[in-house]
Amino acid sequence: MIQNRLFLAVTFVATFLTVSFAQRHCPSHTIMQAQIKKNPAYKQKRLEIERMTQQFEQNYDPNARNVMTTIPVVVHVLYTNATNNISDAQILSQIDVLNQDFQLLNPDNVNVPSAFSALKANVGLTFCLAKQDPNGLPTNGITRTATTKSDFSPSLQDAKSSAQGGKDPWNPAAYMNVWVVPSLGGTLGYAQYPGYNPNTDGLVIIHNCFGKMGTVVPPYHLGRTATHEVGHYLNLFHIWGDDGGACTGSDNVADTPNQGGENYGCPIFPKISCNNTPNGDMFMNFLDYSNDICMHMFSNGQKTRMLANFATNGPRFSLLSSNACNTPPPVPCLAATNLSTSNVTYNSTTLNWTAGSGGTFQLQYKIDTASAFTTIPITGTSYTVNGLSAASLYTFQLVTTCNSNIVTSNSNTFSTTVAPIPCSAPTNLAATNITTTSTKLMWDIVPEAISYIIQYKKGSVTSYTTVNSGLNFNDLTGLSASTLYDFKVSAVCNIVSTSPSTASTFTTATPPCNAPTNLTSNAISTTGAT
Repeated sequence: MIQNRLFLAVTFVATFLTVSFAQRHCPSHTIMQAQIKKNPAYKQKRLEIERMTQQFEQNYDPNARNVMTTIPVVVHVLYTNATNNISDAQILSQIDVLNQDFQLLNPDNVNVPSAFSALKANVGLTFCLAKQDPNGLPTNGITRTATTKSDFSPSLQDAKSSAQGGKDPWNPAAYMNVWVVPSLGGTLGYAQYPGYNPNTDGLVIIHNCFGKMGTVVPPYHLGRTATHEVGHYLNLFHIWGDDGGACTGSDNVADTPNQGGENYGCPIFPKISCNNTPNGDMFMNFLDYSNDICMHMFSNGQKTRMLANFATNGPRFSLLSSNACNTPPPVPCLAATNLSTSNVTYNSTTLNWTAGSGGTFQLQYKIDTASAFTTIPITGTSYTVNGLSAASLYTFQLVTTCNSNIVTSNSNTFSTTVAPIPCSAPTNLAATNITTTSTKLMWDIVPEAISYIIQYKKGSVTSYTTVNSGLNFNDLTGLSASTLYDFKVSAVCNIVSTSPSTASTFTTATPPCNAPTNLTSNAISTTGAT
């Protein structure tokens, strides 16, 4: 219903309606108008896209086109719990719906009234979940991001930003990005029209109307919300022209009847508005708001408008050269290198390496006397092995698996240390050859000992002096005379020392009492009595 005023659908502002989940609501057009108002350059871009689209429509020969256009899809699941972390099967069911709806393979297209049947279009688009990511690595076309945000905002577009609790898009020139979210504040979904910021390009849909199984809820349980939003992504407007029922708006498509406003539920044919007798509204069109079970078709005019996106100068032309749906070449399999060990003990060690490339890694190790390796699936570049045998030689290596290719690193060896030997404390401590300044300490030999540690102190002092004695009994010198000493002895066995022995005492000798020396004799004379 092309109107006399050119590009009217681009320049009017629609009223944003807040509705509950009970009714379909799509704010895509409202968001576009807000973007145009905020960014004059986008308004100009939209006008250029409309001119290009009209030129394509004028030159389009439907008989000359028989190729299928493939659109690579990446689905970003944003979830807060196990329920809205929807299954791969639910996502695949949505891809199946898109492929049916855009190729007129949906069985319910037979329900299109005969008045519109000749207008049903096979758009000739196929959708595939990407097989390689932006780095050329294998992918299933699905990303999963746990988030604490349960409700995302269409106006903020926060689902499309990792910094805002969402997920950054993959390159929109090579992928159609789809975000599946827990909630959109009462909105089922929205999409970005071509030509705006690539960082927000794509469509966002709530999980319980995505696909046709799993968490979906009637009446939006057949995947038609995504079909509707992909229509916007490919530059289709709402079929009534978003004019608030004024009968003056336009979807810029010639073969869709002028329509007074959106339709909800499942209207009875014909549904008359805007004097569009005798056939009335095309309420079964995917760009209306009817229930999923009553949406059945795109029109031929909508098909041509969507295909304009893939013209040489079209806004989605780059998708044609995307290789995202091609199986990536095998990942070259490189063996791990720089194998080494650290923190080696008698029963454990940490094994280290530089990882090679590949999908999975396995650590293999064995004692030198064993014929088979112990194999452990691992990630990272180090692993601590426990429960090893003491004083034993071991061999270890890394196995890298890439697709069906397997490479094994060079092996490396290490030896565990000798196990600690239990060591008893020395007994029968005694002090002999006691003098005023020295003594010889004695104790019963501990057979396993490789050295001894002696601790001694004056009886009135709190801290001990420590002496390492080797395997010999020890002479203590430099002692104080007539002083009580405590001493104790620890045995050291295989670098592990025991607790000290029970303390013993001795008292150094008292110096002997000798006669005075160095006396001076003086003669004393006396006088006689008188």
